[in-house]
Amino acid sequence: MSNVIFMPWIGAKYEAEGFRGLRILIVAESHYGSKRSERPTATPELVKALGQRLKHPDATARLRKHPHFARIVTAVSGAARASMLTTQERADFWERVCYYNFLQEFMSAPRVLPPAKSWTLARTPSWKFLLPCSRMLLSLSASDLAPC
Repeated sequence: MSNVIFMPWIGAKYEAEGFRGLRILIVAESHYGSKRSERPTATPELVKALGQRLKHPDATARLRKHPHFARIVTAVSGAARASMLTTQERADFWERVCYYNFLQEFMSAPRVLPPAKSWTLARTPSWKFLLPCSRMLLSLSASDLAPC
């Protein structure tokens, strides 16, 4: 895992209970932001702030609910829409799953195709880490990890 920059989010109930008895690993494409924000704790910090609505260590206040995280909870739980779930239910969902970003560098902006080099650099560390991690793998990204 020497090339893994962003450590995954692993919920406290992931190993013992999982989500509805399954250990689910959710693989998204990438983080977006400036290179100076790249650090191993970025993924757990963002899941806590945007998925669980807890305070981000670099924010002065709680961040708004983020559509990406709301869509994941809605899709996996089978809810018709995120508003059907309470904030506590959404936070508990994240304690039951593992979440990993495949690309190991921040992308400059959403909805912009990452360069081929980013995909190549992510392959080896990602698959060595991901395959033994889960019984069920969900790929949730704009490009469906197609270049792999």
